[in-house]
Parts: sequence; C-alpha cells; structure tokens
Amino acid sequence: TWREVVERRQRHEEIRTKMVNGEISTINDLITYNLDITQFARDVIAACEEPGLLRAFYDTIEQVTVLDPTCGSGAFLFAALNILKPLYQTCIERMRVLVAQYKAQKKESNHIHAFKQTLERVESHKSQDYFILKSIIVKNLYGVDIMEEAIEICKLRLFLKLVAQIESPRQLEPLPDIDFNVLAGNTLIGFTSLDEVRRVVDTKLFSVDDTEQTLQLIVQDAQDIERDEQSFRNMQTKQRMELDSVDIAAHKRQLREKLERLRGKLDPYLATEYGVYTSKYEDKGGGINYEQAYAQWQKSHKPFHWWAEFYKIMCDGGFSVIIGNPPYVEYSKVRDNYTIKNYKTEKCGNLHSYVMERCIRFLQPHSFVGLIIPHSVAATYRMQPIQEVLLKKLTSRYSYFSRRPGKLFEGADQCLCIVIGTPMMLGYEDVQKNVSTTYQRWYTEERDSLFGKMHYLSVELEKYWKIFHVFPKLGTEIEETLLNKMIKHRSLGISLRSSGAEFYCHRISRYFIKSTNFIPYFCSERDGIKRSDDFKVYQAENVKSAILSVAVLNSSLFYWFWRVMFDGYHCGKDNISVFPFEPSNVLPQLASQLENLTEQLMVSFQKNSVRKTVKYKGSGMVEYDEFSVKYSKPIIDEIDRILAQHYGFTPEELDFIINYDIKYRMGRDSGEESEE
Repeated sequence: TWREVVERRQRHEEIRTKMVNGEISTINDLITYNLDITQFARDVIAACEEPGLLRAFYDTIEQVTVLDPTCGSGAFLFAALNILKPLYQTCIERMRVLVAQYKAQKKESNHIHAFKQTLERVESHKSQDYFILKSIIVKNLYGVDIMEEAIEICKLRLFLKLVAQIESPRQLEPLPDIDFNVLAGNTLIGFTSLDEVRRVVDTKLFSVDDTEQTLQLIVQDAQDIERDEQSFRNMQTKQRMELDSVDIAAHKRQLREKLERLRGKLDPYLATEYGVYTSKYEDKGGGINYEQAYAQWQKSHKPFHWWAEFYKIMCDGGFSVIIGNPPYVEYSKVRDNYTIKNYKTEKCGNLHSYVMERCIRFLQPHSFVGLIIPHSVAATYRMQPIQEVLLKKLTSRYSYFSRRPGKLFEGADQCLCIVIGTPMMLGYEDVQKNVSTTYQRWYTEERDSLFGKMHYLSVELEKYWKIFHVFPKLGTEIEETLLNKMIKHRSLGISLRSSGAEFYCHRISRYFIKSTNFIPYFCSERDGIKRSDDFKVYQAENVKSAILSVAVLNSSLFYWFWRVMFDGYHCGKDNISVFPFEPSNVLPQLASQLENLTEQLMVSFQKNSVRKTVKYKGSGMVEYDEFSVKYSKPIIDEIDRILAQHYGFTPEELDFIINYDIKYRMGRDSGEESEE
C-alpha cells in the first residue's frame, strides 16, 4: 500500500542519516536497526590490512560454540553453519592475500606465520569448502535432543552436507565423528554445574571429607574426559590421521566407557532428588524403591548432565550462542513420563518456558540466546514467571509475528515471538535496554521481505510489565506515546460490576472486536434460542457506562491495545478490565456523541449481518448471525475520533489508530470467524 511505501522511505532516510552522522557505531546498533551484520563482518574482513585483527577474528570464530538444546533433525544447526561458512571463507581468502603481500615485500610476522599454517591445513584437503564445513561441524556446532532417532538424523544430514562438497569418491576423506557434539538426552534434567552436584552430594554423604573426596574424583573424571574429547576433536580436522581406524575406534570406545562411568556416578545422586535410590541401603526412608525403579527412572527421565558432557564449555562460562525452536508442549502432557525440579518457571506449564530458563544458565556473560517460541510468553498472564526471569536475567530483543494471514512456519498455527537475549550485566542496567517490534502481519507473498522491513524500538518493558503484567508489542515511537498517554487514565475494570447494566463481547477475535448492547441471534437444535457462549456477559454500573464500554471495545483504539498487549486471539475479562478507560470521567459532550455512535453501530451490525447455519456434533444444527464489522468501519472511525479528544491524541496519532492493521482488517482475509 502507499502508506507502506511512505513508511519504508521514511525508515530508509532515518537509518541513512544516522549512519552518515556516525550514530550507528556498535554491533547492538546494527541489530537494533536491522542491518546485515554478516555482510558488515565480511566487508570488514575483506578490507582488513592489519594481520592482528584478522587473526583475532579467525581465532574467535574457531572458538564460537553454537548450541541448539532441542535440535531435532538439526535445522537450526544448519542455519548456524550457513552463517559461519562465509565468515571462514572470507578470513581464509584474506589470509592468502596478506601472505602474498608480505611475501612480495619480503616481510614476516607471527601472524603471517600462523596464516601459513592455517592455509597448509586447508590445502591438505581436496576442497576448501570441505575443510571449512568439517571445521564448523567439529568445533562450532553442538546439539541435544531427547529423541535418539532425531540425533541420528541430525548427524546424518551434517555428514551428507560434507559429502556434497566432493566431486568424486576418490576425494572422500574420513568423515568426522561428532558423537560428542550432538547427543541424546533430556535438556531439562541433569546437573549443569559443580555447585548443583555439590548440593545433592552434601545431602547424601555424612561428612564434609566424604563430600570433598567424592567431588574431587568426579571433577578428575570430567577433566580426563574433556582432555580426551578435545584430542579426539582435533584429529577430525586433520586429513592424514596419525592413528589408523582401529586405533581411532579404540580411542572412541575408551572415551565412551569413561563417560558411562561418570554418568553412572552422577545419575544416582540426581535420582535421589526424585526419591529414587539405587539400593535399599541408600534409601533413608526405608522404602523398596531401588534397582528396578532406578532403571525405570533413568529410562523415562533420560538425564543429561551438561556439566559433564560439555565440561570445558560449562567451566568456561557456557556457550557462545544458543539458538532453537523448543517444543510448544504442555507440561501436563509429559508429566507422566518425567518431572522437572527446581524451575522458577514451572507454573508456566509449557516446555518452551523451561527450555528458556535452562538456556539462560548456559550463557557466557557476553553470549546470546535466540529462541523462537509462542508469543504467549510475552502476552499471557500464565507466563509471568518466565517474564520475570527474562526481565531480571536478560537484555532482550523481542520480535512478534502473527499467524494470519501469513505464518512464520507453514504447518505451525501459532503466533510466535523471537527472543534474542544477552545476560544482564550488573552496573550497566541504565544502558541495557530491551527492544521490541510491533505485532507483524504479512501475506504469504510478502514473506521474503518480512525481516528486511522489521525494526526495533527501545522499550521500558519493566515499567509496563508492572502495570499490565505482560510485555507490550511496541515497535514505533508513536505506539509508545499512545500507551503513555493512555496509562494516565484509570482502567475500565473500575466500572464493571457483578450485576448491573449488561453488555456483551465476543471472546474470540481476529480483525475486529465485536461488542454489543443486545444479545446476537443464536439458536441450536439442542438448546433452542439462547445467548451464544462465545458472547460473554459483562455488567456496568449503569446503562450509560455499558453503552460507552461497547463504544470503546469496538474502537480501533481498543483493537490496537488488545493486539499490543495480549495474545491476539482471546478477548476476555482480564483483557477488557485493564483497558485505560473510565466511563464516568468522559466529558458529557463526548459521552453524548459516543452514545449516538454506539446506537448507529449496533444498527449497522445488524444490517450487515448474515444468518448462517452450521452443524456441530454436540449441539446439532446451529443458526446464528455473523457480523461483517468491516462494513461498519466508518462509524468505528468516528468513535476513535471522539476517543482521541478524550485522551488528547494528536492528528498523527489518531491517523495511526484509524489505519492500524488496515491492510489486513479491510483486505481479502478480513472475514469474520464462525460461532463455536
């Protein structure tokens, strides 16, 4: 639309001006203004004249550890691989240029010597791409998943990616072994630190000396395993193995045995947290829960001890980057299989919130976690525990995506949120700001440009969370200004009563909120004529308050507020009662105009309704009136003009509200949903 063209031109001019003026000067600025960081990095490296900078960059990307804690078949690890590959390529190509320049100038340095060694390793392979991919797979990528078959598929896909780099079977090199990078286990269950092990060991052993001796042996085992694993990984990037295949297999077998022994020490301690013991002598309660119960617990809970499996990474502070798309599964559906312990977010009741809390424990001070999760994490009251964790632990960027008319993932009918966070640094709270996008919609054919036109707004999330107990989806300065003007008013809930003048509001909404002061027609074969259960009843202190409430709930202003604050699907009492509007505080002249407009709107609703018939299993044939609210939009616009006077909105702010989501509300997919 022309409105979108204007917005994009304004956005372009804004960013260009900031760049020219030197206002975009940090990596965080590149992220906030949604610029191409990968291209920026490649440009810097390609133009690099300082060998020390190039060496530092290459050494750093070799040490980057990327984890997907619920990796499945490896889609996100592949995405990480595709980001790292061009960075490796650009570094290696620049090394060649600098080595040639120094050779021509008959100059030498430690950095150039290091570049020559790296290039020799590259040249020892049949293909540069093969060397790069092999290095990334062995050094950079890590994954965990509870399904063993998914892990096997992930490893196979990575191997196939490698094999695709060769042109003939004669070029095939020994494939790397990544059994210690991509592992099966339950991300949510297991020790993540030595302190966690110590806490459990302390409760099981009788003396401090016993505890310290046990912990010392466990740490020695873990360190021994880590040394062997690092040695094993280093072999993977060498084309000419110093050991033959038999020796490598023996080395791997010994490493597996050491890991199994360490797991055999840690699992019993963890099991005691669940009231499960390996023998009757360890069960201080004198129960009979031992060997068989312990074996069953291991099978169902599949503990994964992060501190032991990735010892060096965890001792160094955690992973550099954590990415993924954790399962959107209710905890109640898996509780019969396994239970979690010591999670602040347990009351959230969904696995994705537990994965997010878990990931925060695995982060280095300057690392990032980026997860795609349902946007209910920010928009529902049930998720307050994880919201509190996010506010306390991370500085984050929140991107919000609708499910209509286009979906972020085909086949996943979910409104989604991409959370990208870095640990909160003590003492820097004033400069660490959370940022957010607006609630984004798109048609399928717009999908390719979706991320390109996305931008962020710095938002005081904690301020709004204390008022509304959700994270607002604000993406423009005008939206924040609107919200700040509104929160000066008391909420609509003040005028609601347990009895009084009735009005009604549909509990499910898509492009319009539907509120009436009459009961819409609904008749079922089973129950006869009645009020639809989808139209919920509300009571106001008097008839005037009820009419003004109906006007407000049908406004584009309330629609915008509801979209910004809540899940964009349910519209219930909790959503309605917090809206900043008190009927008794509306000026008499404005109130009279709103009453007249409400009467016109109700007539328009009925005039533009269509009586439909649907058959349901439970209630048989159902006949109801479906409202086509978009035909009443001119009246709704007039309501918004009155409300703009009430709140003191500027003409620009009113224009924003009237035209909010207009492309989709009035477009080809703006039909109303059926009664249920």
